[in-house]
Amino acid sequence: MVLAESPARREVVQLFQRSFEQGRLGHAYLLSGESMSDIEAVARAVSQTVNCQSPNNTAPDGLPLDGCGHCVSCRKIAGDNHPDIQWLRPESKSRQIRIQQIVRRPESPPRVLTDLINLPPTEGRFKVAVLVWAERMTVEAGNSLLKSLEEPPQQTLFLLLTLAPDQVQETLVSRCLRLRATSGATNVVRDDEGLWVSEFARSAATAQQDVLARYRLIGSLADRWNSLKETVEEEQRERSPLSRHDEVPADLREQWEDELAAAVAGEIRHRREGYLRALQLWLRDVWMTCTGAENQAPTFPGLASESGVVAGRIASSDAMANLSLIEVALRRLDTNVQDLLTIEAALLRLKL
Repeated sequence: MVLAESPARREVVQLFQRSFEQGRLGHAYLLSGESMSDIEAVARAVSQTVNCQSPNNTAPDGLPLDGCGHCVSCRKIAGDNHPDIQWLRPESKSRQIRIQQIVRRPESPPRVLTDLINLPPTEGRFKVAVLVWAERMTVEAGNSLLKSLEEPPQQTLFLLLTLAPDQVQETLVSRCLRLRATSGATNVVRDDEGLWVSEFARSAATAQQDVLARYRLIGSLADRWNSLKETVEEEQRERSPLSRHDEVPADLREQWEDELAAAVAGEIRHRREGYLRALQLWLRDVWMTCTGAENQAPTFPGLASESGVVAGRIASSDAMANLSLIEVALRRLDTNVQDLLTIEAALLRLKL
């Protein structure tokens, strides 16, 4: 069983299985959640299920209700080397899914999306197009994909994955079934993010509010990010088919290397944004203290003393401005700006 054992919420698994039973599988789904790796696991499980060769249970029309995880098809999909499954990620340099990844252009990679959807399946029942970080699709690319969503080719399933469904182009969202694929608290803070925020809060609560103190925090964050890059590269390389296949054609190896670079860049960007979002949550605690919103539980109860000190010396309007500063910085990280310079500008302007 691959779908039932995926990180998908129980009701999402049941919805897919009811769709299989009734022969009413949608042609496009927008899957969102809190962790991209978990959402990718759900997309992979769905891909395995619709193409499984040895399912334990099937619908009346023969469509599997879950994948076995052991047949040739399931193993190929798990290894990201099934010819009927295509993953598209933002390019590592532009940080966007661009039109040349959807339709063929002179600068296109060896395989584009239309290569998949305009032909019948090679080995499986369904062709599956998985677009990771769908909110990073350019308008031009989105318009090109829209044509396929409006007139979906037979035996083709589109899975759009995102952590920010409200930022996906509305024209695409309107043609997808929206599912919150994974569960969990929305204000999840990683341990390393929490440690850095605690360091930031303690520094902010001290009497001395000098520029050097802010730069020391920026330097600390840069050190964490450098370590993070090495960790993410190792994690993503282990998941890449490059780690499991030594002898492959040159064009396929090049494509896998490009996909690995894009996956690394996307995950690093997401993890870096996590630090800013964690800081934003603490600044929200400060704002709630300023406004006397005691009926709402703080995200960082262990930093109540530091939150109180900062809230006691700034106005509620300043506390709200701090939240806006971080929100602007988060939006800028979606563009081709230098991450650390963006963070530096935001941290130096905070009123604490």
